[in-house]
Amino acid sequence: MVTFRVTLALIGLFVAATLGLLPYAHLAGPQMPGFNAAFAAGVCVAELATSFLLLVVLRQTLRPSVLLLAVAYLYSALMALAYPMAYPDAIAPGRLLVGGPQTISWIYNSWIFGFALMSFTAVLLELGYKGTIAPAQVRTLAYIGNALATALVAVLIVVYASQTERLPPLIVGNSWTPLNVGFNYGGVVLYTASVVLILLRLGPRNDLFLWLSLALVTIALGNLLAAAGGARYTLGWYACRLSWAASSAVLLLYFLGQFVRQHGQLVRTTGDLAERTRERDRIWSVSEDLLGISTFGGYFIALNPAWTRLLGWREDEVRHLHVDELRHPDDIERSRAGRARLAAGVPTVRMENRFRHKDGSWRWISWTMTADQGLIYVAGRDVTAEKEAQAALRKAEADAAHRQKMEALGQLTGGVAHDFNNLLMIVSGFIPRLRARAQGDTRAQEAVQAIEIAAQRGASLTRQLLSFARRQPINPTAIKVDEHLTALRTLLDGTVGSQIALTISATSDTWPVTVDANEFELAVLNLVLNARDAVAGDGAIALSARNVVLDGDETPEKLTGEFVAVCVADTGHGIAPEILGKVFDPFFTTKQADKGTGLGLSQVHGFTHQSGGTAVIDSPPGKGTVVTLYLPRTQAVAEAAPAERAESAPGGMALLVEDNAEVAEVAREMLSQLGYTVRLAADVRAALGAIGREPFDLVVSDIVMPGSMNGVELAQTIRADKPNLPILLVTGYAGSAGESPDFPVLRKPYRFEQMRQAIADLLGKRPRRELALDQD
Repeated sequence: MVTFRVTLALIGLFVAATLGLLPYAHLAGPQMPGFNAAFAAGVCVAELATSFLLLVVLRQTLRPSVLLLAVAYLYSALMALAYPMAYPDAIAPGRLLVGGPQTISWIYNSWIFGFALMSFTAVLLELGYKGTIAPAQVRTLAYIGNALATALVAVLIVVYASQTERLPPLIVGNSWTPLNVGFNYGGVVLYTASVVLILLRLGPRNDLFLWLSLALVTIALGNLLAAAGGARYTLGWYACRLSWAASSAVLLLYFLGQFVRQHGQLVRTTGDLAERTRERDRIWSVSEDLLGISTFGGYFIALNPAWTRLLGWREDEVRHLHVDELRHPDDIERSRAGRARLAAGVPTVRMENRFRHKDGSWRWISWTMTADQGLIYVAGRDVTAEKEAQAALRKAEADAAHRQKMEALGQLTGGVAHDFNNLLMIVSGFIPRLRARAQGDTRAQEAVQAIEIAAQRGASLTRQLLSFARRQPINPTAIKVDEHLTALRTLLDGTVGSQIALTISATSDTWPVTVDANEFELAVLNLVLNARDAVAGDGAIALSARNVVLDGDETPEKLTGEFVAVCVADTGHGIAPEILGKVFDPFFTTKQADKGTGLGLSQVHGFTHQSGGTAVIDSPPGKGTVVTLYLPRTQAVAEAAPAERAESAPGGMALLVEDNAEVAEVAREMLSQLGYTVRLAADVRAALGAIGREPFDLVVSDIVMPGSMNGVELAQTIRADKPNLPILLVTGYAGSAGESPDFPVLRKPYRFEQMRQAIADLLGKRPRRELALDQD
């Protein structure tokens, strides 16, 4: 907008000066033939330079109007070169170089009018044609335009020089003919029309054409003064040539101004670029992210210092390594695919892979990559911590889901086993009566024997289910692990056979643990049996116990503190990763249908958790399996297990508390055989009433009872009032058995001999121990 206002002001100034000189335009001035040579030379040089600079602008704008202006200025420069050759005394005193007396007038008027016509056409093109020249055609069209301008000038000079006598006269003496004046005024009209169109239609939108309007106004006003002078060497004649010389420099001034402005911008840009380069260098140096430039061939050519800080490699070391030597082998194909996407034209590619630290460890890197001019620019962020946190979270979620699944399965199997135990109690309890009645009947005795075996197997099955469900009635005592493992040696040797080497390693300084001794030995036996089946031929099984201190990372349950780790390791085929998480599930087995129940490891799982510990399996495929039982250390003193004794119960009055009538009938008969007079109570309220009415020598109570109190709470109530009254608890479900540390527990289903032994131990005030033998 400033340029537009300045243009208007200058045009106004030129018009005012012209109007001031107009009355004096006809005054004669000194005759200086050499003036024309100087004038023409200046115009020629200036307009040749202008034509060249317009061709430079053409390459940027691709506008046809700019091409025509370049041709017009070339035409004007060539006509300026021809002008002094035909002017009298301009170069050679007393004669012309070419043509006759009228040649100069025709050359000058063709010069003025031709330039005016070309300029006017260029303005019309700028206004009316919005298309551009194809870049590939710019050079060709420039050559053609310049050639046409040169040819036109050459033709005009030849015609005006050779046919001067045949052309109408344009000057008589030093005075102009009307035709000459018409040419001058015609040029003035075209120049004026061009200026008006530029100012009114283009306005401030086009600086180049605004400056062109100044040049055209200057020429138009000069021609106006020349036409008003009407002859050579008048004031108007001199003013016309001076104005033309000035107009030829107008666009040069425009280009000079552009140069100065662009130079200033270049200086500022260079300074900004230097500052940004310094900023980039600072960011490059201090960035915690990996920044680098690599080739598509896989070699880095520039790296920032973060590579050394994060991965340990110096820049020169990385430059000599192919990128595949740094990437994790499992990530190579995915990374190559990302590089191929860049090569295919994808602007930005993001991916994650692992890069090798100099110490051999791996770091997860999240990359953002782009390509430019055949190079790959990368920025990588270390996400190792995030990956480890995600893995830990996934493991925690999987562990929580596994615990929930095992708990749900435990509740289901525990409930089923509890009801099944009551049924087995009834079956096994009536076996002695059936055996007595089958005396003398061989087939009947075989049937009773089959029933007894089936009942024993059912009892073993429910025992394993309850162990998994952590509902197995237990009698925990402090034991020395090394002594129990040593005592199992003979049994284990016979179990694994002679082809398998069995080693047991447990020192006497192994800490004591509080567990159910029979359940512990059963868990070890189950593990050794599984190891034997996994080895299946020549191999080895190692059984060991050691003291460990857990800090929370060794087990899924995040156990901490002092534990005894009992390990069973074999050299078998290992466990496939896809089934490793299922091995503790009840009834899950990889053996044949007749080779296993799938309850061995579930018993191990239930036993360790019920004892306050856990079980962990490590089994790389093809490298054997190691099962570790973590059992918490106890501060109690381990005692040796007492020898079995089967004392006779003295008899007396016994209170039997049992809500299941069929089970109560079996227990009543057993107590009667032991010499007791039995009073039956179906619930806790009836039992407390009976205690208040009669003296009893023994109380036998089921733990799981209807109502608000269970058998343990009943026993505690009786103990508070009658501390010397013997109390024996019975259950097939340990939902509350863990709450009875002061009372012995007899496990359902039990046989007559087991009840007799339990009562004998109780009346003999023996230390509490496992009262029901293994049913297997």
